[in-house]
Amino acid sequence: MLRVQIRRYGRWVLAIAALIAVGIVSGTWILVNQRLQTPLEHRYTVRVEFASTAGLSPGLGNPVDVSGVRVGDIGNVALANGRAQVELRIDPGKLPHVYRDASAMLVPNTPLQDLQVELRPGSAAAGVMPPDGLIGIGGTTPPHEADELLSALDSDTRLLFQALMSSLDEGTRGRPRQIRAILRALQPTAQDLRDVSSSLAARRVELRRLVHNLSLLSGEVGAGDREITAAVRDGGAVLRAISAPDAELRPGVAKLPGTLSAADRALGTTRSLANELGPTATALLPAAQRAPRALQAAGALSRVATPVLRTRLRPLVRAALPVAARLAPTTRDLTKVTPALSTAFQVLTYLANEIGYNPPGSDEGFVHWLAWFTHNLDSFTSTQDAHGATWRGLALFDCTFVSSQEAVNELLKAVFQQIQGCG
Repeated sequence: MLRVQIRRYGRWVLAIAALIAVGIVSGTWILVNQRLQTPLEHRYTVRVEFASTAGLSPGLGNPVDVSGVRVGDIGNVALANGRAQVELRIDPGKLPHVYRDASAMLVPNTPLQDLQVELRPGSAAAGVMPPDGLIGIGGTTPPHEADELLSALDSDTRLLFQALMSSLDEGTRGRPRQIRAILRALQPTAQDLRDVSSSLAARRVELRRLVHNLSLLSGEVGAGDREITAAVRDGGAVLRAISAPDAELRPGVAKLPGTLSAADRALGTTRSLANELGPTATALLPAAQRAPRALQAAGALSRVATPVLRTRLRPLVRAALPVAARLAPTTRDLTKVTPALSTAFQVLTYLANEIGYNPPGSDEGFVHWLAWFTHNLDSFTSTQDAHGATWRGLALFDCTFVSSQEAVNELLKAVFQQIQGCG
């Protein structure tokens, strides 16, 4: 039976449950956006006295701002001693403390005079205000109505202001998108102006500090004017003592440019020497590392060679001195022909290199073809008689060319008498 009832009404139960869930979610969203105060939310309260709170509706979540940042909400509004006291509920996470010299001002949030509280927390030097503390009437400013502004103007200015407002209304009517685009385009400029204003404010603080420090410095300088006078007097005496020997220093200063030029050239040469000295020292480092062993070996060699040099080589040098004196003219003549001999040996070296060079590839060098030349020369002179080897060979001539050259024809007849010449 239960199964039949579930099958019949189950879908309606599910629909009702879905509607309940949607209602709970919607109610929660509405309560959250209406700034519902829960017992778990921690706030501290500050009471503010105002001469008038006309247009202020408590319980609607009107904001409490500090420098344009929302830090809390407006709570209840009560009457105490003939003055309106407004309860401010402050979030400690956004504004940890409100100080005793704090002040507040009611400002309109919209043109319909929806009011909000602009709070100035005060300075830490005044001390922290206790919970549920009161900002008196002397620290508050009531809102100003538009009619108060207009009543402060004279008739002509009021007419011009009304014309300005009418023109502004006509110019902006039906153009919310254009106005929004203009405001969006002005956002970078506004940010830059904010940075400039912050820099100017910081500069004002630094200027105030600079002026204060300069006043302290001026006071200290004024207190020590006698010491400064004595220091200036002693400095003048020192300068006079320094300038006294200027006549003696002038010749030395006149010679100084030449000295500096010579020193500059010397430094340039020293720089070149230093550039060469570095690689040279690096190259000599291995030799210097081997020098101790070489010196030890040279010491042993000198101990062995000293007796030989003393007993054998020295008498030989003494006996060779007369011969060396006679060799001087020969040495001078040999010195004269040495360049020619050097050139001749260089040519011979080049010739030997050319003959012995075997180039890469299929082509062979002169040494290879020299063997073939020797073989062909042997075949060329293989015939001989009683007078020695006879050259043999075959010479071919073009008779047309030879006949046109009579001198050549006669020469061929004289050389090759056994051959009939061309005609």
